[in-house]
Amino acid sequence: MNNKISLSAWLAIGSGFLNAFLLGIIFAHGALHGPPPFMPPVGGGPPFMRMEAALQKIPMADREKVQAIIDQKQAVMQANVGKMTEAFPEIDAILTAPKFDESKLQSLHKQIEDYDHAMKGNMLELMIDIAKALPDQERIEFFKEMSPENMGHHGPMPPM
Repeated sequence: MNNKISLSAWLAIGSGFLNAFLLGIIFAHGALHGPPPFMPPVGGGPPFMRMEAALQKIPMADREKVQAIIDQKQAVMQANVGKMTEAFPEIDAILTAPKFDESKLQSLHKQIEDYDHAMKGNMLELMIDIAKALPDQERIEFFKEMSPENMGHHGPMPPM
């Protein structure tokens, strides 16, 4: 029974780390340099990769305001991703120790969940701040471009 619990805990933690790590990579690259070469340059991919195309839909003055909001939120996101990434060696140490310490692993998982929750809250704040910074028509155009339905295909957004 303990093996099943530790395996599922490991899988949950690993999944969370992988999601956070990939989000950090996508966010940093997409927000700073546009989409990476393996993704479509306009209208495709996760939200931060579509943000570049959405920014092009609004006037330069508002684009600069929105970019400043993105830059500020990016710093917070990267800090949380960094904290989560720093936990990898600790997870390895817990899982490869001569004696498995379930409570340490659960405590570490709780910390990771807290960072993940903070990142999701940061994303909400990002959307709110951008929506408040733009006049109505520009807000509508920006978020229409950010919509998952605007990924260049028909039907629901594919799983990530």
